[in-house]
Amino acid sequence: MMLLWSVGIHGMNVVTAIALPFWLSTIAANAASSSSHGIVTEPFFHIFTHLGGSGATWPLVIYMLRSRSSQLRAVGKVALGPAIFNINEPVTFGVPMALNPLMMIPFILVPMIIVTVNYLVFSLGLVHVPVVMQPFTVPIGISGFIATGGDIKGSLLQFVTLAISALLYYPFFKAWERILIAREEATAQQEEHKALVQATLSKRAVLKP
Repeated sequence: MMLLWSVGIHGMNVVTAIALPFWLSTIAANAASSSSHGIVTEPFFHIFTHLGGSGATWPLVIYMLRSRSSQLRAVGKVALGPAIFNINEPVTFGVPMALNPLMMIPFILVPMIIVTVNYLVFSLGLVHVPVVMQPFTVPIGISGFIATGGDIKGSLLQFVTLAISALLYYPFFKAWERILIAREEATAQQEEHKALVQATLSKRAVLKP
């Protein structure tokens, strides 16, 4: 799924088109019987894996708001509102994550780790399996509670995996930030040099008899 996103293709739409019937049948069984404990459902991905959008990029928005890179700060400001509702196209194409060999690594790795953690938690019965479908735009904390039929541990699980996402993204974010800062400083120096040359030429033109 994230591999598709990494090359600019809407991974969730592609995967959902194939997997949705299986997800729906599993969550229907969970809702119909307390003895059913199906884990891999639509909320398992939309609600518990893609925190802040595909790739679990919520932490990146916070990092960007405090970034020294003007590009990342600008993207962070634009991405904050949508991220609250788990929409992250500004992050995917603004950082960018897509077609970026460095950021593609955590973009693919983080959801894999979160899926593994969530699966273990649900399989061990530490959190009630999802029984309620809802729009993916329901904010984190609320959505985990609703999806598990009112289990507050569903919300806690979201925040735990959000912390995992933050830790895993941080070194890659800092590395990308350094690259962008170097580019921005080089551009600023070029613009400064260009302005200096233009000012010198203008002065010479004025002084020329």
